[in-house]
Amino acid sequence: MDNQQEICEWARLAGLLMGDGHFSMIPYSNHKQAKSGFTAIRPMIGLTNQDASIIKVAADLYDKQGVKFYIDTRNGVGLSKAPITNILVLRFDSVKLLCENLIPWLVGDKQARAELLLRYVNKERRGRRVYDADDEDIIRAFAALSPKVKKGGPSRLTSVLRDYTQGSPIGDEDIVQSVAKSTGSSA
Repeated sequence: MDNQQEICEWARLAGLLMGDGHFSMIPYSNHKQAKSGFTAIRPMIGLTNQDASIIKVAADLYDKQGVKFYIDTRNGVGLSKAPITNILVLRFDSVKLLCENLIPWLVGDKQARAELLLRYVNKERRGRRVYDADDEDIIRAFAALSPKVKKGGPSRLTSVLRDYTQGSPIGDEDIVQSVAKSTGSSA
């Protein structure tokens, strides 16, 4: 593929994700993990839209770049009953490929989230069931960018992280200080 065309495709994909995409870290446990009480933090990049042609464009771009994804369609809600389609990327190698190539094209909150996801997926995780201090920093910084579950409450990520830090409280103050330390700004 011509380098200019590849650059245009990454930029086009970044534009779609800037508009209707999300860069997330989600708590996840399969049946075996749930029995043991372990909850993993899974990276996810998704694009949600009611227009199937937009999802098709993203799927075609993902295919060209070798990104593994799946598509999930659900019934619409509210005034519009049109189906809502999500194209989701969950594999660490595909999340890494996307982040490495999209970060230059992203801005603001989505760029910050993609940078944290890249840091997270770059760490070796095979068989690990604990999070180290760097994982905690990444998860706290990501949680600081995430909306709260309810006014004044912790995000889902900080709730999961609390389980892995011997129940020590992770308050908003700690999160803000952690983000300020990692970005070099003052809290």
